[in-house]
Amino acid sequence: MPVKKNRLIFPPHTALFYLKQNLSFPMHITEVGLAPEFEELVISQGIKTLYPPQARAVEEGVANGQSILLCTPTASGKTLTAMLGIFSTLSKGGKCLYVAPLKALAQEKYDELKPLKALGYRVTLEVGDLDSTHESEKKFDVMVATAEKCDSILRSRPQQFSDLKILVLDEIHLIHSDRGPVYEVLASRFRKLNPKIQILGLSATVGNARELSDWIGAKLVTSNWRPVTLREEAVLAGEKTLEKLVADSLEDGGQVMVFVNSRKSAESVAEKLGEKLKLKGCATTSEKLLSTLSSPTKQCRRLAACVGNATAFHHAGLVNRQRTIIEESFKKGLVKIIAATPTLAAGVNLPSRTVI
Repeated sequence: MPVKKNRLIFPPHTALFYLKQNLSFPMHITEVGLAPEFEELVISQGIKTLYPPQARAVEEGVANGQSILLCTPTASGKTLTAMLGIFSTLSKGGKCLYVAPLKALAQEKYDELKPLKALGYRVTLEVGDLDSTHESEKKFDVMVATAEKCDSILRSRPQQFSDLKILVLDEIHLIHSDRGPVYEVLASRFRKLNPKIQILGLSATVGNARELSDWIGAKLVTSNWRPVTLREEAVLAGEKTLEKLVADSLEDGGQVMVFVNSRKSAESVAEKLGEKLKLKGCATTSEKLLSTLSSPTKQCRRLAACVGNATAFHHAGLVNRQRTIIEESFKKGLVKIIAATPTLAAGVNLPSRTVI
């Protein structure tokens, strides 16, 4: 049976996790020790209690300047955990830097941190296609940047990072990939600039968590808890067509993401699924996509046509505004199917019930 506490209901696996971890059950946001303005901001977004991994990170000091390597499954609340550290830093007058590997992920985190502007904080976004001297020299309280853009600023204008107190490295497992040297340089140089800097590493898939946490001087917080059950299935060729798999997932209101290995395939799959399933799309969204460029290209028109059938493609060949429109439309349910290259596989949060 679900466990009731203060009129809130928690599934059995959540209650059991709290008991096994010896955590106060449940941990309310007011127990974190944030300034009232930040408590109100979190509660205004419908969050009153923390997930078990978030509570464990709080117990380990994430809101008190302690470096943490958080290794938990997708959708277990890693971003909010990082924000607790950011809120604590802001209340003490420090600067914050959130590093993400991809433009799409950086844009998402920027959007999630934008409400801080209403509290008077300067939140900036630094990615490649926003490059300009004027923009890059803006003062900030919170900066969200891609790793490569951050590295560029650090080399040319290190003074921008004076008073930096917290560094968040999202998808930190990429330190073992071909993009790893950039992450390594950032962690090393910021630790040299400020030996007491708080580093928060976030990952769902890091392999050598203990070794990595020791290297960045962080406490390790791991968990296999997730808010929904994950079911994995292998479908052999001939058992079901792609169209059938997608149609089955859409029957009761679900949404689908299909990952492919090239931009051309992403566009082709989105187009074919839209034509065969004949879903009703959003004409207004199609018009927005056509107006993202002063002169719509063939790709713009193709994307707009797909959205008219409630499908879309997503890859690095789209401009930032197009990617944002697609992601937001998917979150609102206006787009039911996204065919994508791995640009969406590195931590971008989308409400997909089925991933193929």
